[in-house]
Amino acid sequence: MGVFQNIILPGFPYSIVKFAVLNHWEGHGEFETQVRILNPDHEELVSSLQSKFVIPPQGQADNITFFANVTFDRPGTYFLQVFLGSDMVQESLLYVQSLESGGSGAVN
Repeated sequence: MGVFQNIILPGFPYSIVKFAVLNHWEGHGEFETQVRILNPDHEELVSSLQSKFVIPPQGQADNITFFANVTFDRPGTYFLQVFLGSDMVQESLLYVQSLESGGSGAVN
């Protein structure tokens, strides 16, 4: 996943002012990517616009997607999806928990 997959918040609903997702790509060619976050019911919480990038031959590229004011309405397992073109190429889990629960215990 990367830097983190656990988000511990003081209560719900809670808005995170700035939320960033970094993707590292290898290969070559021109691509479009999109990032989506789904709530525990698999409903779209937030979605980025399509972002175009180019990887030169034998190159690499980093793509950073910023979200502003992302509101998590309840604890649970959220889904972070990364698309390349129209194909989902990665789905990672975000475990959103309450500080009151000590950040431990089961997550629905």
